[in-house]
Amino acid sequence: MDAATPASPPHPDGTTGNTTARGSLTIHVAGETLILLPHRAVYWPAQRTLLIADLHLDKCETMRVQGLPVPRMMDEQIARLDAALLATGARRILVLGDLLHAPQGLTAPMVECFAAWRATSDVEFALVPGNHDRGLIHVVQGWRMLLMPAQHAEGPFTFTHEPRSIPGTYVWSGHLHPAVTLRSASDAIKMPCFCVGPSVGVLPAFSRFTAGGSIGRCRGDQVFAIADGEVLAL
Repeated sequence: MDAATPASPPHPDGTTGNTTARGSLTIHVAGETLILLPHRAVYWPAQRTLLIADLHLDKCETMRVQGLPVPRMMDEQIARLDAALLATGARRILVLGDLLHAPQGLTAPMVECFAAWRATSDVEFALVPGNHDRGLIHVVQGWRMLLMPAQHAEGPFTFTHEPRSIPGTYVWSGHLHPAVTLRSASDAIKMPCFCVGPSVGVLPAFSRFTAGGSIGRCRGDQVFAIADGEVLAL
């Protein structure tokens, strides 16, 4: 993998020469340019594709059904999706698993809310299923969604939900909700991050309502944290 390089300086409207958002960072993997976005997403310009993982769209609804007083997060996630699409001009969203959280969270208002957003968009929406995606039969048609195989190969990449090494290809995945903890003598802060290894890359959870696990860096890994609207190489 080539070394990471910063994205082009932003234009006054907040975009860059690579049609990326302010605070993004460009890397090169397997001969392809990829742009890490502070929206917790990766943009693949050659395919005009936005890569995201672990939305867990109905997690709040699942917890509310269980009697927990948690707020709805759907509007925030849709707004962030819209912002990432606007910043990049992506024509496709490819979700690397766990679009959903649990079947009991698929309430009628929740399903209708996301269906209404899909009805206003002509962006292709595809999913590599994850271990939480057990209620897909109830939303595939209404959400105008394409289901991909568990290992979807495209160009030099293979897209999966759970990280795994596959010989002859570079794997992009989710599942781990990676985060990194920075410590000082008296304080610590945990931030979502992209973990880009020699043969496997892991995206942060797109959901802000999903706990991240601090990762251990292996030899050859590059870690890019998201902090204050900016992607930072650590």
